[in-house]
This record gives sequence, C-alpha cells and structure tokens, in this order.
Amino acid sequence: MKILLVVLLCICLDPLIQAQDNPGFINIDCGADNATGSHVGISYETDEGFIHSGQKGKVSPEYNNQTSLQLRTLRSFPDGKRNCYTLRPNQGSSNRYLIRASFFYGNHDGLSQTPIFGLYIDVKYWTTVAWNDTVDEVVYTISRDYVYVCLVNKGSGIPYISALELRILDNYTYNTMSLAVEKIWRLNVDVLSSIQHSYFFPFSHF
Repeated sequence: MKILLVVLLCICLDPLIQAQDNPGFINIDCGADNATGSHVGISYETDEGFIHSGQKGKVSPEYNNQTSLQLRTLRSFPDGKRNCYTLRPNQGSSNRYLIRASFFYGNHDGLSQTPIFGLYIDVKYWTTVAWNDTVDEVVYTISRDYVYVCLVNKGSGIPYISALELRILDNYTYNTMSLAVEKIWRLNVDVLSSIQHSYFFPFSHF
C-alpha cells in the first residue's frame, strides 16, 4: 500500500517538476503579488522583473469563482501610448518560440466597457485585443537575446493583460513556416472558461 502511494505521489508531482525545471518556459501572472500555480502543474511568477510601468489590478469579485487564478489579477497601463514586457528566454536568439497572451477584462475598472488596444511583438503588429476574455498566440523567431511584447493604446480604453507565456519550439515544429510572425490561432473563451483549458501541458510542452 505504501509503495502504491509513493508511485501515485510521484505521478502527481511529475508535471510540476517538469514545468519548474524546463528552461524553455516563461510563465507570468501579470499583476500578481506572489507566485501562483495551476492545476496542471505550471508555476507562474509575478511580472515585477519583466516590466516597470503600469498598475496592478484585480477583476471584480464576482468573477473570482468563475475563472482561473491567473486571470484574477492583471496589469493595466493608463500612462503612455506603448508599454512593453521584456522576455529573456534562456535559449537566446535564433530560436522559434510560442508566445501566448491572455486577457480577462472582468470589469476590473468598474466601467463595464471592454477596451480595445493593439498588441505588438517588438515593432511588429500582432493583433487587436477587443474581447472580454481572449487568448492570443503567435510563433516568433527571436533575433536577439530578448523580445518585447507591447501593449499599445489606441484611444479606445486602457490596455491591460492577465497572463503572458513563452515556450521554445524545437527545430522540427512548424518548420514549413517562413514568416517572422506567424499567427497560429485565436481563442475567445467565455468567462466560465479557464485559460488552463487551452494549455496542452503536460501532454505537450506548448
């Protein structure tokens, strides 16, 4: 019986160990005061070391039981037209990465009006964020040791972001693509969904 319990414990802990030890992962819980975790074993750090502008915020309390922990906090940017996160993957330049940005409005500003703003990688346009609850992903080849993920104010509300992630891709993944920025898909999920449902980990590293 004790042996069985040990085996089960190892199985449960394995995804967490993989997530924490995998140098190709960057997981940011934007606006959080402390590191957080998810039910699939991914550990999220705060965004303090990735950006030096913006304000921490929280969604309206009625949404707390309807969404994942990482979507309950956010960082908004009332000042400046362009505010950027700086991501520095351990693998450095000349590699392809999957970059995922998650947004959950949650009426955090009490205005009941979803803002519309631009999302860029370095100086390249990524997408326009205009939904209450959305996840956007791209594949991007980094030419330096770092990459900027930028939120740009278009005059239609204050930009915000809930979570930001980066995964390295192997040389054989999406090897037929040639563009610098490649949109994979866009997922718009309702407020009852969790961003964790869109994650393939631990079954896939991206």
